[in-house]
Amino acid sequence: MCSVFGDKCAKTVLISINILWFMLGNVIVGTGIWMVVGKDSLLALIFPMPENSTDTIMQRSDNIGVRQLRTEQNEVENELSSYIDIASYIMIGVGALIMILTFFGIFGAIKETRCLLLTYAAVVIITTLAQSTGIILAAVYQDLLREHIQVFFSHTIEYYGEDPLTTEAWDNTM
Repeated sequence: MCSVFGDKCAKTVLISINILWFMLGNVIVGTGIWMVVGKDSLLALIFPMPENSTDTIMQRSDNIGVRQLRTEQNEVENELSSYIDIASYIMIGVGALIMILTFFGIFGAIKETRCLLLTYAAVVIITTLAQSTGIILAAVYQDLLREHIQVFFSHTIEYYGEDPLTTEAWDNTM
């Protein structure tokens, strides 16, 4: 009697948790698709452009030059755009992987199919090991990561105080 209740309870908990993870996978895929399709709205949400941005460019024209400023701005936009593309495709892939994995968990538990449940368990174990490896590598290479981030942001800090857009971006970030 007790083992029947325990089996049904475990089955119900496994199905419930996997339904929640399936919904999370849908949200991740939806966010990734929005990032691909609506990149401009995402950029506007992250970096709201002031209405007088052309005035800012004209005010700064005596320091650097309008042409050089626009070139720098285009380079930053292109680099950020490529990072957003990469992040959005990774989100779509991770969300799809979560949805497939939860499919194995849900239907393996409903049908009590050994193959689906073993596949589900194997993928969960592999994912846990990969995450643990990532955490360990992040801890070991923390200084290298910090150095790369400093090099990346050192280019923009040169214009802090001179360019109002850069100053505002740094002030909002920090």
